[in-house]
Amino acid sequence: MVRSLLAADLVDEPQLLVHPVVWGRGKKVFDDQNHAALEKGVALLRYQPKKG
Repeated sequence: MVRSLLAADLVDEPQLLVHPVVWGRGKKVFDDQNHAALEKGVALLRYQPKKG
């Protein structure tokens, strides 16, 4: 779903709340951007789609 929204240019800055950890591999969708650790181990991740 995320790739479809990005391809249709309907999302300009996805923000994810992650608790506690995300593991994964594969094709990178986002460039590294702003990350902030919040209370109780939750991480706020903000991304901008890769260009091209």
